[in-house]
Amino acid sequence: MRRDFKQDTWEKFNEAAKGRDVYLFGAGNLGRELLKKCKNYNSGWNIKGFLDNDKSKFGTNIDGLQVFGVAELSKSENYVVLICTMYPGTIANQLDALGIENYWSSIWMDDTMHDFLIQEDIDALEINRLKEILYDEKSQNLLDALVQKRKAGFMDYTDIQDSGTEYFIDEFFTKDSNEVFIDCGAYDGDTIDEFCSWTENQFKAVYSFEPDAVILQKIKSNMHKYDQRIHLIPKGVYSHKTTLSFMNTDAVYSGHVVENTGNMGGLGTIECVSLDEEIQEKVTFIKMDIEGSEIPALNGAKNIILRDKPKLAICIYHKPDDLWKIPLMLKDWVPEYRMHLRHYGRRYYGTVLYAYIP
Repeated sequence: MRRDFKQDTWEKFNEAAKGRDVYLFGAGNLGRELLKKCKNYNSGWNIKGFLDNDKSKFGTNIDGLQVFGVAELSKSENYVVLICTMYPGTIANQLDALGIENYWSSIWMDDTMHDFLIQEDIDALEINRLKEILYDEKSQNLLDALVQKRKAGFMDYTDIQDSGTEYFIDEFFTKDSNEVFIDCGAYDGDTIDEFCSWTENQFKAVYSFEPDAVILQKIKSNMHKYDQRIHLIPKGVYSHKTTLSFMNTDAVYSGHVVENTGNMGGLGTIECVSLDEEIQEKVTFIKMDIEGSEIPALNGAKNIILRDKPKLAICIYHKPDDLWKIPLMLKDWVPEYRMHLRHYGRRYYGTVLYAYIP
């Protein structure tokens, strides 16, 4: 298990670096900038060179310091490694695997590099309730890590990042030839492609909701790949039938329902429906990634969830308290749901809840 960076300070690193060689892991902009600061402020560190995973950089020089591969380090040498990358968790895991323990992270020790989100009002009682209903130890440990990172406002999530598909996980979900899949937040059709691949095209129907007209057109341009079982619905998903303001062009806020419009550009309106009103047949799987509208959309699908108990893959990171509110709400509705958490983003974004009946 990698070192806990949370307690690290520059003062502690300076103590650790006394009488030791220092290697800077990361021959990119962050590493170069750190080296520049070291020279400007006469850090006194005995910097021996750079480490990097890019083999094309091996043997090159940066301000007179050679770039090495980490495999060239000897465990017997007296050195410390200072990680100078945006995602130190990945590097920490690599160093752990090599048996290298004396490493530090410049990002963690630089307060200016902390993420925009510091979530101090996390409800400890609700987190404990959630932890009790999570089925596996990995989910429970992940929850602890998510809470710690949010409280610290820290940007690097690569040490808890999973890889592979976000939604169609065979470890959790079984599939049959009569799958009826509801894709809430279709984006460019990537989830439709994944679902077709996962089921090997053995399914009954897909209902894909996407209110952004520009993005929806991208899906339509690829419809030649599909057949009449794929239904594209140019609407948002909400608790009830309504019309809402919607940011549909901004690079940051695109896809968000906007309640306080102010002077924001790119604002339009979208038609929204509830799944209970829109879908009449038995549903086997619901995926939601709808930029913070997950709770109202789930409320609009409550009858389907109570009736059909479909498999669920729900993003729970768009709003700070979605992390516990969504799984606890669903567990209250369907107590027999088995629940897991996984995280896929390199930063705050990317936590997914999975629920299913075993």
